Order: sequence, then structure tokens, then C-alpha cells
Amino acid sequence: MSTSEPVRHHPHASTFTYRYGKPLSAFVLYSSLALVGLQFAWTTLDFEEQRINTRARIVALNTQLSHWRAVEEEKLRLRAAETGGAVRGDEASSGKSWWAWKS
Repeated sequence: MSTSEPVRHHPHASTFTYRYGKPLSAFVLYSSLALVGLQFAWTTLDFEEQRINTRARIVALNTQLSHWRAVEEEKLRLRAAETGGAVRGDEASSGKSWWAWKS
């Protein structure tokens, strides 16, 4: 090359796409990857929170169920003590088994 020869540039070197296309596409790619990663993390954490809340609700409902069972057993025990052991009048007084009480 001689010094009198002009330096050749790419014909589209001054266009916006040629100058900023690669950095913009890299930015869009990395921001999309970051968004997908953050959304996955949020979904995972939200699922874990829902699972913990559901387990806590199940424990609370089981505790409440145990309480109401104890209350009903106490009521049945008191009723049996009042009636002398017969809890249900029809079945206990007639001497019939539970499957033949309708006959």
C-alpha cells in the first residue's frame, strides 16, 4: 500500500445498525436471559411459599379437627354417663345390631 491510496471503509460503517446493532442485540439477549432467570426464581419461591402456607393450613385444620373430635367425645361421654351407658336410645335399648336397626 502506498501512502497516496485512500483508506477504504466499510460502505455501511456510518449506519446506525452497523454501529450499534451488535451492542443492542447483546443487551436485548442478556436482559431477556436475566428476565427469564428472575421469573424462574420468583416462580420457584412463590411455589415454595404456597407449599409452606398450605402445610400450615393443613396443620391448623388438623388441630381444629382434633379439638372438635375431643369436644364430641366429651359430649358422648357425658351423655353416656347421664343415660347409664346407652348413647343412642333406639339401638341401645332395643338390643338390635347396628345393621338391623331399621327393620
